[in-house]
Amino acid sequence: MDNLPFSSVTDKLDNIPFNYDHAGTKEVVVNNVIGDYFNPVTKKYEISDHTFVVGYIKDSNLDQDIAIEQMQQAAMNIINELNKRQMPPHMVMPHLLTDVEKVKQVVTDDDVKISQLSKETGISEEILSDYRENPVTLKKASNSTIERLITKYYENILIGMK
Repeated sequence: MDNLPFSSVTDKLDNIPFNYDHAGTKEVVVNNVIGDYFNPVTKKYEISDHTFVVGYIKDSNLDQDIAIEQMQQAAMNIINELNKRQMPPHMVMPHLLTDVEKVKQVVTDDDVKISQLSKETGISEEILSDYRENPVTLKKASNSTIERLITKYYENILIGMK
């Protein structure tokens, strides 16, 4: 059994994020899975004659055929759990800025002069000053205003990359 890629017997469950709560069915409680078939083409674990589901039936009066069917369903649930794409715990999904958040960065940047921004975007200094004082109002800005300021956002990024 020590060549099995995932097994609680070999303590190889550490690197496989697995939720046993999602593996059981209404009649079956799963408390272990042992298997060895990794399909190199699909790069996924699959049920084979060497996949073992360890668990118990909640209702001892359950018909044998139904119990076997429930255990097979639990085995499929386990394979589905193993095949889910998992985000490693050390990785965090980045926060992607919305257009309004990007524009807010441009408008509230003290290094950007309102007069210069007005000349480059064609938006009046008064409106830009209002946005700088109260950036929440950018949510109500027109699409054309947002587009012009987004262009400045990307220009500033490109300048910063040089």
